[in-house]
Order: sequence, then C-alpha cells, then structure tokens
Amino acid sequence: MRVEVEVEVKPTEGTNKVMRALNNFFNFDELTTERFSQITIIKGIIHRSNGLIKLYNALRKQLILDSARYYLKRGASTNMITFYLNKQAAYMGFVSFCSIEYGESPLGSIKVTVYTNNIKEFIDWLTPKTIKGKPVFEAPPPDDP
Repeated sequence: MRVEVEVEVKPTEGTNKVMRALNNFFNFDELTTERFSQITIIKGIIHRSNGLIKLYNALRKQLILDSARYYLKRGASTNMITFYLNKQAAYMGFVSFCSIEYGESPLGSIKVTVYTNNIKEFIDWLTPKTIKGKPVFEAPPPDDP
C-alpha cells in the first residue's frame, strides 16, 4: 500500500495551518514542500496503514463510516482510490468529503490517492459495512509487505 496526499497552500493561507489540517488525520513517512511563485504544494507519502490511524479513528468517532465508504468506492479504480477532504474542516479536526477537487472547498481540498493491490480489503478496513452505524466486522489492517 502507498498513500499520496497532496494539498495546495493558497497565498491567503498559512502553511502551518495547512500542515495542522494534514497532521490531524495523517502520519507521514515522507513530506515535501514545493514553492512556486504564488502557491505552495505540500505532498506526503504514507507506506503503511498505521499512517492512516487518525483518519480511521475520526471516521468512527464522527459516525460517518457509511458516507466515507461511499466516497471511497466512488473513487476506486483497478488498483487505486482517489478521494478529497475539505481542508477547512480538516483544520478543525473534522472529516468532510468533497465530491470533486475544486469547488466544494473554497480554498481547495486535500487530495488523497491510495495505491493498493486489494481495493476491497482497504475499503473494508478503513470503512467497514455497518448496521445502524456500527461496524459489522472490523477487518485487520491491510498491511503490505
């Protein structure tokens, strides 16, 4: 498994605030910052599921597993999943999904791309099926090598 997280820091935003939004849900193995004339791009890489444990816990705490599962399935293809998180909500410690990269989050969204050989296993771990909001079965982490 490999997770790539990318976010654009607008000129009106502080890099520290965007980093706080990211750190609320991700534990990165690698982090890079690229500066261009007007914007900064922050890219993070996660190699194991424990880098997503904050997101995992937040989805359960906020009781949004069903809607999160919908967004993950919607963004799934052969060996990757792409989904978007609202940057302002993430800054405040809340998970809020966006349908598209631009437009729903005024300052842009956080783009998350998960590369895995087993999409179903990953989705079942992060966002298990529920009955009345409670997970039916908690799958083990989809840890890689």
